[in-house]
Amino acid sequence: MERYHPGVITLYFAAMLVFTAWFQQPVFLALSLFTALVVSKATLGDQWNRRLGWSLLLGAVVGVWWAVFARFGDTILLDNLLGNPLTLEGLVYSATLWVRVTAVVLWWESLLRLVPAERLLTLTGKVLPHLSLYGTVLLRFLPQLRRQRQGIQAARAGIGVAESWREKTRRESMVATWGLESLQRTVQAMRCRGYSLRRRTTYQVTWLKHGDRLLLLLEGWGIILLLCGWALNQTRAWYDPELIVNRVTPLSGGFYVVYVLFALLPVELAGKTWLRERRDQRNREKGGMG
Repeated sequence: MERYHPGVITLYFAAMLVFTAWFQQPVFLALSLFTALVVSKATLGDQWNRRLGWSLLLGAVVGVWWAVFARFGDTILLDNLLGNPLTLEGLVYSATLWVRVTAVVLWWESLLRLVPAERLLTLTGKVLPHLSLYGTVLLRFLPQLRRQRQGIQAARAGIGVAESWREKTRRESMVATWGLESLQRTVQAMRCRGYSLRRRTTYQVTWLKHGDRLLLLLEGWGIILLLCGWALNQTRAWYDPELIVNRVTPLSGGFYVVYVLFALLPVELAGKTWLRERRDQRNREKGGMG
């Protein structure tokens, strides 16, 4: 999915972030978590286990905090150590928060994997050109600064310099000096490219291709159908003062299918690309045999 326009990819993930945080019906919550796990596994690769652990931990912290301090619901189970009543509605809502926070973090991690922050900033090139440029320069500079610090530390350790506070201060001074020189070279490069000239406002040109337009059309229809489901009360649930969940109907099943198909768009596109590559490979093998 990386080959598509960053704006189209961002629209998809923005929709999933909103739907995941907005839809409170239990089936939609389960589908949000399931699809977030599948998409993040496909996009994050080897980093998936660590990112999943952090997202589960953050969701658990939010859920436990809400279960302990939230005061709503009529079905009181017991009183906690702080004297607050623990209610069935509060515990169920805390569980939904756990699911939503975990899924939102996974969607956000997948977005940053497919569309790095500097590519997100290029989308504002015409609206806020200076802010976009400065943000891009900063986001590229920080990883370089970290790598330079690691290189200096490895070089100093290689010549036998012992670790001490004086050595740390000297090393940070070297890193700061390199950073200033790097920023100075960046400024000179910007001037050479005509940064100070009038109407120099766009730094990266991105065009919508045919595939981008098709994907944008699919996303638009998916968003419209899911908004129709929200308008028909298919995505809502109430947890205060009592648990109220709408009855699941065949119409609900249709919206569940639409949600799964929409949420798994990156996996579907990856599968389409894989099938196309297999077909091209078979055609090349047949051509070679002929």
